[in-house]
Amino acid sequence: MKDKLIEAITVMLKDKYQVPALQLHAEAVYEELSLDSLTLLEVSMALERGFDIKVPDGTILPEHTIAKSVDSILLNNAA
Repeated sequence: MKDKLIEAITVMLKDKYQVPALQLHAEAVYEELSLDSLTLLEVSMALERGFDIKVPDGTILPEHTIAKSVDSILLNNAA
């Protein structure tokens, strides 16, 4: 599931937000990709719809890496 979420985020950032593919990897920090909190909220909502999971506010923050946010999502949905 972790790899699928990372892939979904990177594809979305590349296709919808035109982030260059070379910058997209698990350890990429959202704010270094010039993504704002509104964009990250949209990513959260898309993940909730696409994977039928909960992404609580504060799970995906600008200072997080893609991998850290995915780990937080998985932790929140483990119960």
